[in-house]
Amino acid sequence: MNHDIEALDRKRGRNIKMYIASLAVFLLSWIPRLILKSIGSIPVTADRILIAVLAATLPFQAFSSLSLAAGARKIKKDPVLKTALYNELFQIHDMKAWKTGFFSMVACLAVFSILSVFLWFDVISVAVTAFLIGIGGYNISFYYLDRG
Repeated sequence: MNHDIEALDRKRGRNIKMYIASLAVFLLSWIPRLILKSIGSIPVTADRILIAVLAATLPFQAFSSLSLAAGARKIKKDPVLKTALYNELFQIHDMKAWKTGFFSMVACLAVFSILSVFLWFDVISVAVTAFLIGIGGYNISFYYLDRG
């Protein structure tokens, strides 16, 4: 059973890393596209390339999210796995990661608030960006707390 616990923990770590990497690539395409569109000077070719990169990251994000959810369901159903992988340390790391995600979202909104003095942004795009930054902040923080 110890092997199953370690294997599931490693799989969870790999899935979080895959999600973080795909979200980083997504955001590195999303934010420049958002800024260029707000300036109004995005070439059609650059827009298409950025959209292609955005679309290419979505399957990786979906796969890693679904794998993390399936792993969480498996852990919650098995009392031995739940005791080993949802212990107090996990809960403390989860709480700290939620705080980091929240403050990442607040920082993103603060940056967009400052930039909105100079540029016009679509409100929904800013909300989506802040939400994604918050999710990324949570996952990065949880990964480094859990692995550290």
